[in-house]
Amino acid sequence: MSKQPKLFRINYINQQQVYEIYARQISTDQLLGFMSITDIQFDHRDALVIDPVEEQLKSEFKDVEVLHVPIQQIIKVEQVSQKKSCKISALKTDNVITPMRKQPGPQS
Repeated sequence: MSKQPKLFRINYINQQQVYEIYARQISTDQLLGFMSITDIQFDHRDALVIDPVEEQLKSEFKDVEVLHVPIQQIIKVEQVSQKKSCKISALKTDNVITPMRKQPGPQS
C-alpha cells in the first residue's frame, strides 16, 4: 500500500486578488515572516477543455522553485486529499479580514 503524498490548498492575497493554489510542500522555517511553498501542482492532463486560470497560474509560476508569501497575506491552508482547479478571485471588500499583529520591534 503506497502512502499518498500530502497535498495542501493555499489561499493567499496577491494584488487585491485571492489566489488558490495547490502544493506538496509548505514550511515557515526558511524566511522569518514568510511561508515557503514548493512543488506547486497544476493539471497535467491533455484534455480539449483548458482552464484559462490554471494556464495563467502555470505560466506565472513556471520558473518558480520556491514561492515565499508573507504570513500576513495567507488566508488559510488546508490539507486536502484531492486537487481541484486553481482559482483567482477578486478580494471582496465587504469581507472582514483581521490583520495580524505587527512584528515586535521598532515600527516605522
